[in-house]
Amino acid sequence: DLLQLLFPHFTEQCYYAPEEIESKIILLSRNLKNILRSMNNPEIDVDSVSEKFVEKIPGINDNLWKDAQAIYDGDPAGINAAIRGLNLLLEKDLNVKIIILPEKEDPDSFIRKQGKQYFLDYLQKHQEDFIQFKLNQAGLNQDPIKKAEYIKDIVETVALVPDSLKRAIYTKEVCQKLGIREEIFTHEVNKNLRKVLVQQQHSGSLPQNDL
Repeated sequence: DLLQLLFPHFTEQCYYAPEEIESKIILLSRNLKNILRSMNNPEIDVDSVSEKFVEKIPGINDNLWKDAQAIYDGDPAGINAAIRGLNLLLEKDLNVKIIILPEKEDPDSFIRKQGKQYFLDYLQKHQEDFIQFKLNQAGLNQDPIKKAEYIKDIVETVALVPDSLKRAIYTKEVCQKLGIREEIFTHEVNKNLRKVLVQQQHSGSLPQNDL
């Protein structure tokens, strides 16, 4: 079981920072390559097998839950990581909630200072839908050029959501909050969605929904 291999002490109450998952995936991939190379089998494409292994890891918990909580440090680097780290979760059609910890805190330090129960309560009180998180980031910037860049980023993110109904709901919410014409935003989302579908077809993975 890949989940148990990644997290041998996994329980439903456990939460893991994205960077912790990433570091474990890197380590597992490296170990797998070493094992495959030790077999001295010329028919095995070590890099290809390892890449396929890593690609499957984000979906190992698909049958366990459909909700994902992504926890990030509360400094600018953590917020930027949150913005970058959404795509992989959204492509798996997970319901993503973002939690930003207080500044200068990470999960380990926060739990040591405040205790496990306080930490879990904090997660429940401060979790934010990914689209609301991105809308807040766009709304904080009054510079028109920067705001346009944030909106383009939101367009790209919404296009990654496989479920067409969810895309429509997110589109309506974004347009209402930012005062954008819905047909313009939808047009941009569909352009990006077509790019995503082409990339999926080239990579051999079939799209889950049509336009």
